[in-house]
Amino acid sequence: MTNVPWIVELHDPMISIYDLENRSIEIRLLLWLERKIAKHSTIVWWFTEEAESIARGRNIKIAQKGFNYLAGANPPKFDIDYIKKTKICFSYFGSLDIGRSLTPFLTGLNTLIKSNKINKDDIEINIYGGRLDSDSRGTIKKYHLESIIIDHGRIEAKGDESGRKRIINCMAKSDILLVMHGEDENCKEYIPSKFFEYLHAKRPILAYNFLNPQFKQLLKESNCYGVSNPLDSSRIILKIIEDWRKDSLRIPSLVISTENLVEKIIFKLESIEQ
Repeated sequence: MTNVPWIVELHDPMISIYDLENRSIEIRLLLWLERKIAKHSTIVWWFTEEAESIARGRNIKIAQKGFNYLAGANPPKFDIDYIKKTKICFSYFGSLDIGRSLTPFLTGLNTLIKSNKINKDDIEINIYGGRLDSDSRGTIKKYHLESIIIDHGRIEAKGDESGRKRIINCMAKSDILLVMHGEDENCKEYIPSKFFEYLHAKRPILAYNFLNPQFKQLLKESNCYGVSNPLDSSRIILKIIEDWRKDSLRIPSLVISTENLVEKIIFKLESIEQ
């Protein structure tokens, strides 16, 4: 109607694979909107290869207007330097829920504790942001890990320091930043946005990947510790602890900025308009 460029970003899958057999009004509306975007948008992009591929399978009109590109994150400013402590500090930032819990990490940790390969008293796990989900709480109770869990809850502003700034500084102080991808089929289509922010923190990252080859490759390219098979969890955690003791933890070698995505969009827009 306006004849101006319509640029569409699909951050997460608009339609879950579990929704395709759902005939509710909401899902039918989303499918209609996806078709509308495919037909009328000037440019549309997804953050992952699989998300674009699956959407193309539903909409043949996407053609050359569609592409995928990692969104990255803007570099935050850190004003606290990392200092190694007597305990190794794992930190998780963000929400947890059914289908995305700390259970794969906690189970691997418990295996090492039970086999006496590590001492529980040398571990600290910090949770920032959302509340612990029911699965994580159940696993903590089952393995008697309450003494090493510090649930900070939501981080609010304090004095002249914003909540955002306090969170960034907590990242900088951590030994290992945890990424929990999830445990369902939708993981094929997205990469946790927190991961891109972690890269800027220049602290080691332990990421649990589920069914996403692109994320697995990205973890390898960025020099992160990655777990794609839950059976490997305890082995990778032990490797991290050994590296920490030797002061040889892997520091991510890659950052992904939003500037790269903006340049891609401008290039794509210019090529279409020509």
